[in-house]
Amino acid sequence: KPEAFELQAQAARAAGLHVALRSSMPDDLAGVDMLVVDAIGEMGVWFRAADLVFMGFSLPASGSPLTGKNPFEALALGAAVIHGPDVTNFAESYEALDAEGATRQVSSVGELAHLIANRNGLPAMQVAAESWLADARRPLERTKQTILETLRETET
Repeated sequence: KPEAFELQAQAARAAGLHVALRSSMPDDLAGVDMLVVDAIGEMGVWFRAADLVFMGFSLPASGSPLTGKNPFEALALGAAVIHGPDVTNFAESYEALDAEGATRQVSSVGELAHLIANRNGLPAMQVAAESWLADARRPLERTKQTILETLRETET
């Protein structure tokens, strides 16, 4: 969300990180701790390039209106997804994904940093996510086949 771009950059700077914005990205990213993608419509590119995605605004924050991010695009593009406990709009999905090992919940910035640094279990998370997504698509495929069969029958 555009209103979040600068908030994210400010929060990261306040935590002591060197931040670059996608809109004014330097040629050399050496020394950059965090890149804030302040653009609309590019997340698929970044999700595909990443092996690990943290769904922002999912760790408890005072007054944050930006909770409950959708994990499905990142998962479908092959990234392992980590999230905090605040997944408001997708709580049921995250519960199922976490239970299958397809996503992982962290409860603190320290826990997140440890997971990022060690990358323990990321390949297994990616495999579990691929399996979960395949299972989730099966009812859609059956519905599609039923509709196509019905259309073929009505054409004859």
